[in-house]
Amino acid sequence: MSKHIYHKNVVYKLTCTPTNKSYYGITTLGFGKRWKAHLQDFHKGFYNHRPLYEAFLKYNPEHWEKEIIFVGFDEYIIKRVEMLMISNNNTVDHGYNVHRGGVGFDLLKNEFTKFIS
Repeated sequence: MSKHIYHKNVVYKLTCTPTNKSYYGITTLGFGKRWKAHLQDFHKGFYNHRPLYEAFLKYNPEHWEKEIIFVGFDEYIIKRVEMLMISNNNTVDHGYNVHRGGVGFDLLKNEFTKFIS
């Protein structure tokens, strides 16, 4: 993973070793920054109704497998790959994804807009 850690547009996979359940995500900031953001959100207590963070409570996040599975050229491409990976691996029903993917940036933007208004 180290050779792709600084690529900005990536699809990544986090796997909880004890459960073998996974989470697929995307970032346009680079995986290293996104992983730090996951940890910060977790430590701030943002884990209600988020299966990934609830799993972090039970299984230390530092012991999870982390993979960059796709490096893309733009946000549109990585959203589509994320959707494909979540669907093919059924990580909404049998993993830690909350939705079918491809909408994370839009959800965060909407949540931020509601927060500041």
